[in-house]
Amino acid sequence: MRESSSCKGGENTRPFARVKSIRPLVRDGWYNAWTDLIEWRNYYWLAHFRGLAHGIARNTEGRISGDSFSVILRSADLYRWSEARVFEPPAGIVDGSGADVAHFCADGERLYAHFRVVAPGRRGRVWVSSTADGVRWSEPEVAKVGDAFPYVWRARWHEGVFYSATSEIASDDDINQAAGAFELITSTDAVHWQRHAEIAPPGAHGGISCESELLWQPDGELWCVVRANGPGVLYCAHPPYEKWEEALVLPAGCDAPAMCQSGGEVYLAGRCAASWQGEADADGRRPFALQNTFNHPELPMTRWGTTGLYRLRRDRADLLVTMPPGADAAYPGLVALAPGQLIMSYYSDVAYISGQVRSRYFPEFRYKETDCDIYIAEIEVGCE
Repeated sequence: MRESSSCKGGENTRPFARVKSIRPLVRDGWYNAWTDLIEWRNYYWLAHFRGLAHGIARNTEGRISGDSFSVILRSADLYRWSEARVFEPPAGIVDGSGADVAHFCADGERLYAHFRVVAPGRRGRVWVSSTADGVRWSEPEVAKVGDAFPYVWRARWHEGVFYSATSEIASDDDINQAAGAFELITSTDAVHWQRHAEIAPPGAHGGISCESELLWQPDGELWCVVRANGPGVLYCAHPPYEKWEEALVLPAGCDAPAMCQSGGEVYLAGRCAASWQGEADADGRRPFALQNTFNHPELPMTRWGTTGLYRLRRDRADLLVTMPPGADAAYPGLVALAPGQLIMSYYSDVAYISGQVRSRYFPEFRYKETDCDIYIAEIEVGCE
C-alpha cells in the first residue's frame, strides 16, 4: 500500500517516486537551459537561461555565445506561463557579455533573483534584483564580500538573514584563479555579504563547486548539498553554523542540487547517474554505464547524466527516479505543492538527441550548440 506522504512505517517501508506527467514548457529553437523554480505570492516563478549555445560569453570554434538572457516566467496554474522579466547584462553587451540563469530567494516581502554576467576573458559577476509586487524589479546591484565578488549560486533566507554557500570569492578578473575553501556567507540585504564559516577546505573531494543548496531542518540543523568532482556531498551544521560535518557522499552525483521538504521527508534533485558515477562492482562496472544510451555521433556510448530525484536522509540517499536521459540535462528547480506532491523544472536535449524532434533552425542537432528545452514534471512521492 502506498502512502503519498512521509515514511511512517520506518525501516520496513520503501520510498517511491512516480512521475505523473512531463511536459515541455519552452521549445522555441533557442538553447534553453539551467532552471530554478519557486512558489511566491500565489504564483509559480520559473527562471531559465536562453542563449545561442551552452557557452556564455565564450568563443568556441568561432562561435560567440554572449547573446544570452536570464528569463523569468510566471504562472498561476503551472500550465499557462507568461514572460515576467528578462535580464540582460546591466553594463551592456557590446563587450560580448552574456547573462546566466537567475536563482530565486524570497524573504516573505520580496522575491530576489541572483544572476551571473560573464564577459570574454573575465571572471563573472553576480547581480541582484528584487520585486515586491512581481512586476516592478529593482535596478540590479553587484553582490560583494567587501571588495571581492562572491559567486552566489543560490541564496536562502532564514530568520532575517540571507545565506549562501560558495567556493568562489574572487578579488579580480582572473578566470584561472583556483577555487578556494567552500564557505558559508551571510547577508542582511542579499547584496552585501560577509564570510561566516568554512564548510570544507580547498580541494575537498577533488574540488567543490559553487553549485549548492541549503535547507533547514525542524530542529534548526542546516543541511548543505554541493556538487563536488564527481559525487554530491552533504554537509551539516547546528546553529550558529560555524562547525560543519561531512555527513554523506552521494556516489551517483548531484550536480546543481535543489532540495525541498514534503510530508516530513527531504527530497533532493540534481544531475546524476552518468556513465562514470555510482559505486563500481567487483569487476569495475558502474551501474549507469550503458543504461538508456543514445549512440549519437558526437557522444558514442556515453551517458552524461540526467535529472534525478533522491529521498535524502542524513545517513543515506535513495535515488528514486531519473528523467529520460539525453546528453545535456538537469539543473532543476524543486517545489512541494502538497504532502507527497512535487513539481520539478529542468532542461534537456533528449527530444533532439533521440531524433524525436528536429532542430528548428539548423539542418541537424549539435550537442550544446543548437536547440534545448525546458520541462516541467509532476511527481508523486511517498512510501510503500
